[in-house]
Amino acid sequence: MKKNSKYKWEFTSKKPIKFLALFVAIIFLIIMLAFLGVIIWKSSDIVKEFGFKPWSLDFDGVDGIKGGIFNSITISIIIAIFTLIFSIPLSIKSAVLITFRLNNKVSKIIKLVVKIIGSAPSVIFALYALNVLTNFTHFMFNSFNGKSFMTCVLMFIIFNSAVLINNLVNSFDSIDFNQQKIAKDLRINSSLIIYKLLLKSNKKQILKCCFTAFVKVVGEASAASFIMISNNSYNLWVSGENFFSNSIKPAATMVTTNFFALKSEYVKEYLFALSLTLIIVIGVINFLITLITKTNTFKTTYKDNLIILSNKWNNGKNKESQRTKIYDNIQKSIEWLFFIIIGLLIISAFIYILIFGFLSVIKPTSTIKFGVDTTLWSMSTTLYGAIWTAIIVIPFSLMVSIYFERFSRKTFFSKLINSLLITSGGLPSLVHGLFAYGIFIHLFGWTLDKGHDSSLLAGVASVVVLLIPVMIKQFNNGFKKINKTLIKQAANKGLSNPKIFFKLVLPLITPTIFNCFFMVLTLFVAEASPFLLTSGRQNSNVFSLLYPQQTLTTRMVAELNKHSSNSRNVMLECAFIAILLTSLFSLITYFVTPLLNTKMQEKVKVYLIKNKIAA
Repeated sequence: MKKNSKYKWEFTSKKPIKFLALFVAIIFLIIMLAFLGVIIWKSSDIVKEFGFKPWSLDFDGVDGIKGGIFNSITISIIIAIFTLIFSIPLSIKSAVLITFRLNNKVSKIIKLVVKIIGSAPSVIFALYALNVLTNFTHFMFNSFNGKSFMTCVLMFIIFNSAVLINNLVNSFDSIDFNQQKIAKDLRINSSLIIYKLLLKSNKKQILKCCFTAFVKVVGEASAASFIMISNNSYNLWVSGENFFSNSIKPAATMVTTNFFALKSEYVKEYLFALSLTLIIVIGVINFLITLITKTNTFKTTYKDNLIILSNKWNNGKNKESQRTKIYDNIQKSIEWLFFIIIGLLIISAFIYILIFGFLSVIKPTSTIKFGVDTTLWSMSTTLYGAIWTAIIVIPFSLMVSIYFERFSRKTFFSKLINSLLITSGGLPSLVHGLFAYGIFIHLFGWTLDKGHDSSLLAGVASVVVLLIPVMIKQFNNGFKKINKTLIKQAANKGLSNPKIFFKLVLPLITPTIFNCFFMVLTLFVAEASPFLLTSGRQNSNVFSLLYPQQTLTTRMVAELNKHSSNSRNVMLECAFIAILLTSLFSLITYFVTPLLNTKMQEKVKVYLIKNKIAA
């Protein structure tokens, strides 16, 4: 059922659902304001103690860290720039090939593979980098043990491209097919249609995908900790050390690796200030990108681009025709070349983990068994926490989305909530971990283990805050697909507001709820950074939300720092199980959601016919 009206559906008027949606929206507003307040409050302590010296290049006022806040931020941005220089063209060309060039059957298969790989935890790419890429860079660049800037960038290119290709494919899939058909009727070749018309008309969406990729790199903490190990950023700028062979931690990694490892209270204050600075830098970049998207360059419509394209390239001259053929062949060749390069890199990382992970699982030293310090326990706590997260996130996000459907988006309150949603969605996940630690552990004491400032419940809370903006966006998109004219016709036929909601709206949004449930499970399994700051790096012998528990990803990080004889095998076990889980969840949503959608559409249709309402 296609959306064909701008009618604002109202399933309730001054009824409980309306007030519940408003109440939840207010709670969300309070959480977001508290989120920003905690980070600012905890960051102010370092300023009281040292003034603004922590931001200088030569700051040496906290134990274990040498160098100022801007040093780490600069390293993060440089890594992101080097990564995106390669990953953006590789990803765009690959996404174009997958979406527009391949036949429908092959395209669907590759999209499914891209979806599975794009949802995999970042730490599996880090483990591949640690075990494989370090040897390559050590040989090629003669860097000490291979743990260097170059290895980190290579790892991020592979990981970031996997995520970016998936996002771009989803974005390109939303392009109207009729737009391609109109251009083809004008005898414009496919490459011109794609690059000069379709992509040019969707520059804003592509730029948003690229900004998300930037935040992924700058905000990624856990993956970089496998490669970047130094806390000393001062020597890099002063001693003239080779930048490409350095292993200085970027900002996000600096926070997660030192927050509990270094006991000084000044360290925590320094790291809160570092996180706040990172938020501000990302916010400024996001603001600049928003300004750029409002310029005339981004305001050209599909029709404008079609007219320009028709006049410039389709004038009937042989010379122009020859140019278009050359352009078409060059673009296709580059697409295939880039697709093969990045495809081989991504698949090699995935296959490496699957093969060696499986071998680790069947070894006698495997920890896939019952017991506290085992991968099976960590898998259980991961799924337990993921299910609780879904139980909290989905109804909460649904209510906020209902608020946006029920109330005008032009009010100050709605605009404020929407601004906070956008802000929160652009923050690194580790910041949500810091927020959860500051509120739920430090302030409320959500742990029964007095020996450790951590609990799985705090980890769940951090991911709840992290995923709410993501899920609200999913529900907003789900509501947009509902036929508003149909709702209006039902109301005109005298159908009561509760019946409209429960018999029409709720069934039609059910596939979105189902999809969101498994999306939450997938994202929870793949997440790591918030858990390192909240749920702990060790398993408690009590299976409870109120005790420290390892997730699969934090178990990998914990084993990385143990350096035991079996650590490598344990990390491979965790990576293998994590891939199996995220792949399973992705397959379920890919195959079951369309079937559920069809079933719900049929159910609504039967109800409409029964009540003599036009469908």
